[in-house]
Amino acid sequence: MVAGKFASEHGAIGSDGKFAIFPDEETGRKAMEALIKGKFANSTIDGTVTGWAPPSDGNDTAGYQKMVRGITRLPGNTVIRTLTPEQIRGVGQAIRRVEKWAPGTIVRGKK
Repeated sequence: MVAGKFASEHGAIGSDGKFAIFPDEETGRKAMEALIKGKFANSTIDGTVTGWAPPSDGNDTAGYQKMVRGITRLPGNTVIRTLTPEQIRGVGQAIRRVEKWAPGTIVRGKK
C-alpha cells in the first residue's frame, strides 16, 4: 500500500519512501482490507488488481490478475462490494501471496 493519508489513518507508522510500514501484520492486513472495501468497492477484482499494481509501474498486471483469480477462485468481473467479508479477506490474502508479503524486523541502533 502506498504511504499517505489513508495508510496513516489505518495505523501506518512510516514508509520505506513509497510504501507504508505498519507496526504489525494484523494492522497492515486490516488496512489492506479497508482499502479494498473502500476505494475499490465499485471495482471488479481485476480492476482492483489493476489499481493495486498498474502496468504503468512496470507490473505484469494481467499475470497478477490471473493469479488472484486462481487463488480466490472468483471471476475477475466480480464486483468487490458484492463480496462477503471472508471473500474480501481472501482477495487480500491473494494479493499478499502474489506480492510475497512478509513481516519485517525493526533493528534499532544499527548504522
